Amino acid sequence: MSIIIRNENALKKMEVATDSKYVLELLMYIEHDALACNCTKILNAAFEKVKDLLAKENVKLIQELEQERVKSAGVLVALEGHATGNNDCNPGDYGWSLAFQKAKELKIEVEGLKRQLSENRGITV
Repeated sequence: MSIIIRNENALKKMEVATDSKYVLELLMYIEHDALACNCTKILNAAFEKVKDLLAKENVKLIQELEQERVKSAGVLVALEGHATGNNDCNPGDYGWSLAFQKAKELKIEVEGLKRQLSENRGITV
C-alpha cells in the first residue's frame, strides 16, 4: 500500500512540475515502484508530462534563436552604415544588443574620421 501512496504523491508533484528534468527525476523515482505494482497510469502520465514540457522548452529555444538571428542581422546593418539614427533600435527592443550599439557607434566614428581625413588632406575616402 505504501508504494501506491508514494506513486500518487509523485503523480501530484508531476502534474504541477514546470521543469522536464524534475519530471524525469520523479519518473526515475517512481519507475521502480511502478514496475513493482504495475502502475502504468503513472508511467504514462510521466511520459506525457515530459513530452509536453520538452515541447514548450523547444518552442522557447526556437524563439530565442530567432531573436539572436535578428540581433546578429542588426549588427550587420549597423556596420554597413544603415543604422545611424536615434530611432533605429533601442535598449529593450527585440533586435537590440550591445554588439549592435557598439557596431553603430564604431561606424559613426569611422565615418567621422574619414570625413576629418578628407577635410585635412583634400582626399575623398
